Amino acid sequence: MKVLNEYPNSHHYWRSYEKSDLYCPFCGKKELWREQGSGDYYVGNASVCTECGGTSNLDYCSAGSNYGANYAGVLEQLRSGITKKPTTKKGT
Repeated sequence: MKVLNEYPNSHHYWRSYEKSDLYCPFCGKKELWREQGSGDYYVGNASVCTECGGTSNLDYCSAGSNYGANYAGVLEQLRSGITKKPTTKKGT
């Protein structure tokens, strides 16, 4: 799923997420979405749980919103299945 990651009054990026067969390390639900692409060299791709909002990768797990400036917007789009429209210019 294409997701808009927007930084208000600044810029936006497009991210691709795919639902994983993995279980969330916090709530145990099978609602984990993995970011697609090359990811970070050391920790791989980030994952976010649409059930509890937990984030994780190979190196850390966070029960809070330690996932970037537009965490709530990304989570909302994944939960609803509806991609938002950008209101800012595309980031480079």
